[in-house]
Parts: sequence; C-alpha cells; structure tokens
Amino acid sequence: ISDLSGSVNDTLPVNVLSVNDAPVYTFDTPPAASEGEFYFHTISAQDVDAGDVLTFTAPQLPSWLELSGSLLTGKPGFQHTGENTVTIRVSDGTVDVDTTFIINVIMTNQKPYISTTPVTAVNEDEDYVYHIQYQDPDAGDIIVLYADVIPDWLTLDVNQNRLTGTPTNDQVGFKADSTFQVTLRVSDTKQDSTQTFEIVVTNINDAPVISGQVDIPVSYPDSSLTVSLDDLTVQDVDNPDTDLEVMIFSGTGYSVTGKIVTINSGVSGQIEIR
Repeated sequence: ISDLSGSVNDTLPVNVLSVNDAPVYTFDTPPAASEGEFYFHTISAQDVDAGDVLTFTAPQLPSWLELSGSLLTGKPGFQHTGENTVTIRVSDGTVDVDTTFIINVIMTNQKPYISTTPVTAVNEDEDYVYHIQYQDPDAGDIIVLYADVIPDWLTLDVNQNRLTGTPTNDQVGFKADSTFQVTLRVSDTKQDSTQTFEIVVTNINDAPVISGQVDIPVSYPDSSLTVSLDDLTVQDVDNPDTDLEVMIFSGTGYSVTGKIVTINSGVSGQIEIR
C-alpha cells in the first residue's frame, strides 16, 4: 500500500473455496453388437474432486442389455437388430451427468429348423403321412427340405412338405414290428439343421393261403383219410410253416375226428380245411 508519504508492505491470507466439479466420461465409443452373441462394454468416468465416489445408472436401456456396476452386458436377438439407444448417468453424489449413444446390433444368420413333431408309428399296410413344417428366424431366407436318411418305402414330397408311404409285410416279415431310421434336414444355403427319429412299423397278421393240395386216394370200404400240412401248398407271410396248424371242419357227407376224415359211402364233394 502506498501514498505520497511512502508505502507499506503487508501479507494477507486468501482462502480458496472448493467447488464441486462434475465427473467426466472416459470410456471409448461402444462397439457394435452381433445378433445372438454375448456383448459387454465397460463404462468409465473420472472426477477431479478427491474422495468423490462415482455411481452409474441407466435411465434408458434396450431390453436385451443390463448395467451392473459399470459393466454393460447382454445378448441381442433377431428382433433387436439395428440401432439401440442407451443413456448412462454418472453421479458423484452432487451432480449427475448423462451421456447417450447408439449400439448397432448387426444381423447374423440363424439356422432354420423343423418345428413339427414327427409321426413315429404306423401299422403294416396303412398309409404313413408326416406333414413337415419348418421355421427360420431370418425373414426372407429360402428354405430347402432334404431327406438324408429314409427307408425305401417312404417318399419325401418337397413341394408339399410331406413324408408318405405304405409299409407292407416286406418291411416286417415274421417279426412283431420293425424300426426304421429317418433323418430330415432343412437348409437356408448358409446353415443346416436336422431332425432324426425312428418309425416303428407294427406287423398286422395276414391269413395263410392254401393254393394247392396233393391227391389222397380213398378206397372203400376203408373210406377214411388223414390230412396233414404236408398234403397242402400253403403260404403265410407272417409265420413259418412250423407255426401253422391244419384244421378240418365237419361237413355234409363226411365226419371228422382230429385229422382223420371218414367219408360216407357213395358221397362225393368238398372238405373244408383251414
């Protein structure tokens, strides 16, 4: 301090008051996400005010994303492809600072799949029909249906998306049933998926057929004869010959005792044999 008479020096204390400074974000621009893949990104900020504790919240998040502490995580689906707006808020307890950015979800190809439950049982000589339906999450994909494994009695109609056929006794033989493996496949030319199942064909009994017989001479007065399986020509697609039995039924002009047929004198006609 000075005047015309002189000057005086003195030291005065100056008190600098602390003013809260807002936190500042320090994280990089979030990268894009891929549909169907796990995504994560760390949010960071700093505060020049020593001792301030920063907390993060998210006023705006897409449904597939969540914020835990300072970590964004999630797995976007097909419906989330495109731009997703995110707003993050950081607070030091006094000041809140928001930042908004876009996470772009990139579409990736999803596998087509067969959505119907297969028909897995059919009786011999009955029609088998399986109406096939398939789905693809990616709109616009062209789907092609294939039959990688099918038995020869089945046919795949790719225009009607149907698997059809009629199993016969050739498919079961003497067995009670037979099992056949089927593998269907759908492709969008980029990815495939398969459906594998078994079809059980149940044997339905077919009656044996007598197609011929040997001549059995009969003399009188001993007018009786014995009929055995060896005297007949028999076909049975369901049973071996050893499982067959001859049955003779009583009729006009003769009588039956077990396998012995007694023919009345002077009678001619037919004998019913099963």
